[in-house]
Amino acid sequence: MSAHTPGPWFHSNTSMWGCITTRPDGYGHVVAEANSPPTGKGSLDPDRVEETKANARVIAAAPDLLAALKAMFADACDCGPDVHC
Repeated sequence: MSAHTPGPWFHSNTSMWGCITTRPDGYGHVVAEANSPPTGKGSLDPDRVEETKANARVIAAAPDLLAALKAMFADACDCGPDVHC
């Protein structure tokens, strides 16, 4: 598995695009950006703003989701000899 920027990550909700950073104020290391698809006219599609922000929130939750998945996997592996991990 490749290394990643340690969490927590935060979604900046200040524009039509989603910027995922290491600080809740939108500053710090930029982890990722989620942009609305272009309209073909060189601008972002305003009808897709909420979708873009939702995508950014999912990306920002990735470290927490990874930790939960690892905990679930560890619990499953402690279930006994009939569970194969």
